[in-house]
Amino acid sequence: MSELVSQTIADLFADLPDRARVWVYCTDRALTESEADVVNSGLKRFLASWKSHGRTIHGAGSIVLGRFVVIAGDIPGGDVSGCGIDASTRTLNTIAGELGFGFLSALDAAYRIGNEPVKTVSRAEMKKLVSQGALSHDTRVFDFSVPDLGRVRAGTFDPVLRDSWYARFLGAEAN
Repeated sequence: MSELVSQTIADLFADLPDRARVWVYCTDRALTESEADVVNSGLKRFLASWKSHGRTIHGAGSIVLGRFVVIAGDIPGGDVSGCGIDASTRTLNTIAGELGFGFLSALDAAYRIGNEPVKTVSRAEMKKLVSQGALSHDTRVFDFSVPDLGRVRAGTFDPVLRDSWYARFLGAEAN
C-alpha cells in the first residue's frame, strides 16, 4: 500500500476484516482541522448505533488526507443493506450541510502529485491534464468506488494512474 494512506486507513480500521464494505466520500474542498474534528465526532456518534435491518454494523470512519470521509462497515455473516447505507449518507450530508461543504460525484476525480494537497477535477479535465502532460502515469489517483477494506489494504484506493481504472478510461493517453 502506498505511503499516502498506509498509516491512515489500515491503522484506523485494524479491527475490521478485509470483507468490510467501504464507502469513500470526497469533499469538495479541504477540511480544516476543526471541521475534521466535527465530522469525526459526528461519525463516532453515528457508528456507535449503526444498524442495518436491526443488525448491528461494526463500523469505523475517519477523514483521510483532509479530503476523504471513509466509512467501513461489517456485519458478520451478512451485508450492510440499503437502509444502513442510506443512514450513513444522511448523517454525512447533514454534517456537511452544517459545515458548508459538499461531496463530489462519481464523475469527478482526485489526484495528488508528491506531497501536494489532493486536487479534484472532472474526469474530462483529468483527460485533458494527462494529454497535456500535467499528469503522468505515475500520478497518484484516488478511487472513490473501492468496495471493501481488503482492496483498500491492497492499495486500490490510491494507485498510480497507470494501475488504476482511470487508465482504462483515459486509454493510451495514460501510458
